[in-house]
Amino acid sequence: MVESSSTSKIRQRSKNTADKNDASVTTSQKCIAIVGAGFAGLALANYLQKQERIQYVLLEAKERPIPIVGSFRLPSTQVLLELGISIPRRTRKDEDDSTITIPRQELMALLCQRVHVRYSSSVQSVRSVLNASTSDTSENTKQYYITLSNNKKDELGPFDAVVAANGLDVSTNTPWKQHCTAIIGDSFFGRSDILFGLTTRIQKGGAMAMMDGLELGKVLVLDGHQGTNQHDGVHVWQREKARARTAQLASTAAFVALLFVFLLIVVLSVCA
Repeated sequence: MVESSSTSKIRQRSKNTADKNDASVTTSQKCIAIVGAGFAGLALANYLQKQERIQYVLLEAKERPIPIVGSFRLPSTQVLLELGISIPRRTRKDEDDSTITIPRQELMALLCQRVHVRYSSSVQSVRSVLNASTSDTSENTKQYYITLSNNKKDELGPFDAVVAANGLDVSTNTPWKQHCTAIIGDSFFGRSDILFGLTTRIQKGGAMAMMDGLELGKVLVLDGHQGTNQHDGVHVWQREKARARTAQLASTAAFVALLFVFLLIVVLSVCA
């Protein structure tokens, strides 16, 4: 399939900044589609922004950024530095001098500053096809196309990978996620995990999502040096992340169950 002119313009525009104007995709460059412009998606986009051989397209279903309140805690300043973001003046270091606290709205503005977000781009479906330029029929030679949920049903692509970063999902309207190359941040949690996933989200804030974006960015860059459309590192990283999250959910579920039993015993004791 020939890439549409609209998609070509999006891919070219995705890395345009004050220092990088009129960026274009060459045959040696990859293009990654990121679905969701939350902390995870923005962290990944900011990391890829620094890479010469990887382009990205960042899609967001909302029409515009939504104001957010509260503070954001990160385990260290290293995450921001690796994303190429200057540490805000209003950053507050905690007593142990490692964890830092940043206003969420200010951090979101910083993450959006250097990247291009295509708003009003809700994803309807993701499909994959074998790369026609190679005779290899393995999973690693697939190319991906995204259909948007607009009146024109625009199709974007081809992409070398699609990353789901669309946040905590309670909808049954996202079967396309199973076709993604990787899932990061709160998007990992499904409907059945909503209670325990939300508990983990409250405990960890958005730091876990940003770390996902940063880690996956590094893996994508390493995979890119191994050859066209090779995602072995991504698959390994995703499996390890899934095991860690499953263990985390099981631990949270066990804690909630023990707490319920304790409260039940207390109530029965009071009523006796």
